[in-house]
Amino acid sequence: MKRFCPKCGKEVDDDNQINSFCIECYVSENQVITAPVFEITLCPKCGVLKYAKKFYKTVEDLEIDLAKHIKTKDIEQAKVFVKLIIDNTLHEYYVIVTAKALIGNTIKEIGMEKDISLRKNECERCSRLSGNYYTTILQLRFDDSDIKKELEEKIVLQTRRIISEMNESKKNLLKQTHIVKELPQKTGIDLYLDNLDQSKKILQTLILNKNAKSWQETKSLVTADRKGKRVYRHTLCIHFESGPQTVTHII
Repeated sequence: MKRFCPKCGKEVDDDNQINSFCIECYVSENQVITAPVFEITLCPKCGVLKYAKKFYKTVEDLEIDLAKHIKTKDIEQAKVFVKLIIDNTLHEYYVIVTAKALIGNTIKEIGMEKDISLRKNECERCSRLSGNYYTTILQLRFDDSDIKKELEEKIVLQTRRIISEMNESKKNLLKQTHIVKELPQKTGIDLYLDNLDQSKKILQTLILNKNAKSWQETKSLVTADRKGKRVYRHTLCIHFESGPQTVTHII
């Protein structure tokens, strides 16, 4: 016996109907897919995205998490996909939601679009970098011009490589490390860094160099935060000289 959609009259079977209506008519009258208003922040400088207090380096990573907030009803075994559209030229900001579901014995796609709330705001990381914010000065010092000429460039490149590897493992962008500025000195170079804990890890790697002679950590009071807690800036100084050395810690 033939069955027909009670709204449009189209013939339906188990593979193209939901609750006796054709898929198109049922979706037009019922919220099969429900999505919240996504409030997303975009940093205009680095392009990092923020949603629900979490940072995302790529749109693809954010899309995966947005899909977790989509709800479906009246369809079975639904798998949800989200495509985020941010078009600054046309000022269009929305998501395309696609739900692949089992209807009858066939996989069908049901889709919807929904605007997002997009805010453009410089992220804390970019704000720190533009303001030359730093917590630590890593001082590389060489005991003579020959060892400086031989090692300085290599040590700086090694430091950059260590920072890059550490940052790759940090999902929280605020826990990443950056060289804010570099100041050449007569006997070496000063690297200004914005993360003390990571700077100490860099130090622990650099002192393994066979030419590392000694290292020292000092700190100076800068200010107090809103809660009255003292805020310090730290200096980590490493000395290098010719020939293999036994590293000492100067207190």
